[in-house]
Amino acid sequence: MVLDVIPSTRSSFRKAGLFSGVVYFGNMIGTLFTYFPNIAIPMVIMGIAFSLIPAIMWPSVALIVDHSKLGTAYGLMTMIQNMGLAGFNLLIGWANDFSGASAANPGGYHLGMWIFSSLGFFGLFFAFMLRRNERGPNAHGLEYGTRYNKRP
Repeated sequence: MVLDVIPSTRSSFRKAGLFSGVVYFGNMIGTLFTYFPNIAIPMVIMGIAFSLIPAIMWPSVALIVDHSKLGTAYGLMTMIQNMGLAGFNLLIGWANDFSGASAANPGGYHLGMWIFSSLGFFGLFFAFMLRRNERGPNAHGLEYGTRYNKRP
């Protein structure tokens, strides 16, 4: 069952979600302003951050959405993710073409890196906004996981 894989303590959602946002944003800013002799290091860090975000996001849907509409919610979420993947591939390709990015002009990749860095910043911002909302009176129970969730 999906609910069995959700972290069951109060701090596990918060720690994993904020950790992945900070790691992704820090990695993108670090990659933008420094030179890594081995490109595998930031790629591994980004892979860890990208795997933590869906590991928190997907199970959280089961806590928020009514069980009779859960399949539709997952389908809608998949559709929105795939539209974002397609759209940002086109956007980054356009940014690289606009900046003249190539092996001869590695500085042309900066616009794409700024786009990715801004995505990391906005992701971190919305994570803090979600956390603020979950600590208020209209909380969904994401801070408490399945052990304390009031859903039947």
